[in-house]
Amino acid sequence: MTDGGTALAYIDHRDDPERWAEVLRISTQAVDLYLASDVVDLHNDSFLWSRVLPGYDVRRRGRPRVPLSPVLNQADLPRVREAAIDAVVWDIVSNPWRRQESRDDTTIANIHRVRATLDEFPDEFARWRSLSD
Repeated sequence: MTDGGTALAYIDHRDDPERWAEVLRISTQAVDLYLASDVVDLHNDSFLWSRVLPGYDVRRRGRPRVPLSPVLNQADLPRVREAAIDAVVWDIVSNPWRRQESRDDTTIANIHRVRATLDEFPDEFARWRSLSD
């Protein structure tokens, strides 16, 4: 449970790496190497899909909408934590067909949405904007 009272449901595989290896059908050594590494996702579209896919909530574990579809099976916050990802760059985009006059305001609103969502889980996610942060 976080300070804000919102819990993020996920399995912390660091507690049982042997079981995680078994589930993934890979060696325990591979899981150990992964967990010992810094894992960074430099391009994550999850917040984009939370705006365009009806019912998609990045705060909840999603269900596959189309089997084996890379577009509709996005990472959600529980899976980001479950995968023990150390840092994520979430994309902030605006519709390129949107009128130029409204793009700035829309982009700012999208940034605020991402911040507000991550702020719901202060024990799970820290935001930073620069190397010194």
